[in-house]
Amino acid sequence: MGYVDTVLQPDEIVRFKTNYHWVGFVPGLALLLLAIISYWWSDRPDSWYGLWITLAVLLLAGAGILLVRAGFQRFITEIAVTDRRVIYKTGFVSRQTDEMPLAKVENIEVKQSILGRLLDYGDVDVQGTGAGGIGPDKLHRIASPLEFRNHVLAG
Repeated sequence: MGYVDTVLQPDEIVRFKTNYHWVGFVPGLALLLLAIISYWWSDRPDSWYGLWITLAVLLLAGAGILLVRAGFQRFITEIAVTDRRVIYKTGFVSRQTDEMPLAKVENIEVKQSILGRLLDYGDVDVQGTGAGGIGPDKLHRIASPLEFRNHVLAG
């Protein structure tokens, strides 16, 4: 049971849940691929074995850090739209939440690159009346941003 499930009001229904897109794992996977290539290259008889093995180990360590960081960020974040509000939660030990009633949503901006359109991810800025909102710094590279927007506007 996640945070969203624990804060629902009586008769409140979750319409849509999303999270950070899997594209956040790409930098770590790219480093992992480079580590494998470097390790493979070290087997060549004319190569500098120590240099390529050291490079492979460093790339593997960097890949591990990036993959764990992306997985942890995805694990500790919840983004949901209910029939009454938008809920954003992040944090593991300490928790940071941002909730906005659907009635207070004034505008929603969705920014998608070409790759974002192809892979269905993007940045969303939910602007509320006054100075409030859930900005693109929080809703950065989320999965299905247009569907998220449609569920917010349907409220």
